[in-house]
Amino acid sequence: MPLRNRTPLISLDYGNVFDRPAGLGPDSIVISSVVGWSSKGDYGMDQTGAVSLVNCLDACDIAADRPNLSAMLIAEIGRVSELYDVDGQELVSATELIHPAGRRWEVKEEPPSSVH
Repeated sequence: MPLRNRTPLISLDYGNVFDRPAGLGPDSIVISSVVGWSSKGDYGMDQTGAVSLVNCLDACDIAADRPNLSAMLIAEIGRVSELYDVDGQELVSATELIHPAGRRWEVKEEPPSSVH
């Protein structure tokens, strides 16, 4: 079932429509941002097609690397599919929605939700 009235965890936009993190190479663009409590992650892609999950303020702070977009999506689909029930309701907190290696970026205290 589709997620209802929710921001998708992964939403790709072609081009540099997001703020550009410091340290992102000149041959790279931001293709997406990551939803968590404070949304501190960006997915960057370089000219080789490699995709990295980086801090939105510092592209040198890398949480995950994948050789290409397909590998990133396969990994994220597997991870994210376990975070929702069949009705599209979150089974975890907003902080737990972000990639485990990027959770350190969630610096604000997350407000209580029904899954806490």
